[in-house]
Amino acid sequence: MCATNLLEVFRLSVSEFAGDKPDLLFKTFEDAVRAKKYDIQDITIIEAVLKEESESLKESFAAEFVKQAGDGGWGEQKCEKAAAVFLDCLDGFVNYFYSNTIAGQFS
Repeated sequence: MCATNLLEVFRLSVSEFAGDKPDLLFKTFEDAVRAKKYDIQDITIIEAVLKEESESLKESFAAEFVKQAGDGGWGEQKCEKAAAVFLDCLDGFVNYFYSNTIAGQFS
């Protein structure tokens, strides 16, 4: 896992939704994170986002996942959607953090 608390924040985020979460959900998430191939800079920013904005990240995920998830149990498709939506939300926070802190110092 690329960031110490990333899986924990994901677990807390999906715990807001009904139904028993299968192990497949967390394996799918871990696989999706590995596929992103985050570099050291990304990992550092992710750690900062999780430290400073984890509540906002969870809220952002919940709002978007409600729109996209649909009803029904936690099948393979819903697990993949949860991982994709969470990582999309995370990427938005990473990009925002990068643009407003790191890149801002060089302009």
